[in-house]
Amino acid sequence: HRSWNMNPRIHVGVDVHVPRTVLYVPTKTRQPIPTMTEEVKRDEAKALCNKEKEDLKESLKEKTKADLKSVVLHSWPISGPSTMIRAIFFHYKVNYTLNYGPKSDSEYTKVPVVIINGQQINDSVIIIKHLAPILTGKPLTVDLLETMKTISYGLKIALDADSLDSCNDIFGCASVNGNCFGCVMRIVAPCLVCCLNPRESDTLDSTEYARILKDKLGEKPFFHGSTPGIVDIAMFALIKLHVESRTKAIERFFDSGHGWRDYFKNVEASANMKAFEVPHPTASNSHEVVWDE
Repeated sequence: HRSWNMNPRIHVGVDVHVPRTVLYVPTKTRQPIPTMTEEVKRDEAKALCNKEKEDLKESLKEKTKADLKSVVLHSWPISGPSTMIRAIFFHYKVNYTLNYGPKSDSEYTKVPVVIINGQQINDSVIIIKHLAPILTGKPLTVDLLETMKTISYGLKIALDADSLDSCNDIFGCASVNGNCFGCVMRIVAPCLVCCLNPRESDTLDSTEYARILKDKLGEKPFFHGSTPGIVDIAMFALIKLHVESRTKAIERFFDSGHGWRDYFKNVEASANMKAFEVPHPTASNSHEVVWDE
């Protein structure tokens, strides 16, 4: 009869001379431990992030469109500023990743957020300011930057406020947004009219912004002169969002008597923007937008 325990040092599954305990961690809980270099890079990127209406602490290193190796846009379909950035990317044929909603791991909870080669930029005015030299070869002049601020911090808020005073306008925006959120907007429209309005204490009437912007435009066909530039594309996009939503707010702006309906049509034709669509191209959370050169 053969015994399997003749050698006391050999036991199935156990080494009696070298006892040990092995801790098994479930696969789902295993997380890669960031290296010090990754942590430093993350902290540096966070430190460079700007707050709303605050400029970047350092200018972007990118000089031309070819330097834009990785571009990500966090956007909402019915966000005027997000629509501006999408229209600019459309006009200048920038390849980018479109993400639905705010950047989840950021202290900045609004949209748009643009991430260029890892550098996060917040606030549409600041984004456009730093995109301008990359996409056009020229920085915005002081006057053009002030015009951009009037559009984003003034007219945009006034149009939003007018739209939120009207169930008709909210229904139109809901149709453009689509998806479940669009349905929710329709349901809560009366509550939005009653209790929510983004108008700030210093926000002027939209017809007053129509006059102010006309003064800035002067006799020129476009803010940039004889041909539309990046600020014109932004202005066009804001108007286009309301035109597609069929808001009474934009009709009131058009009827102010300053020629903005003609301006909108002229930018659309001169900048080849007719094919630009306001709704997001897909309901998926992330979508690659790639242009054929």
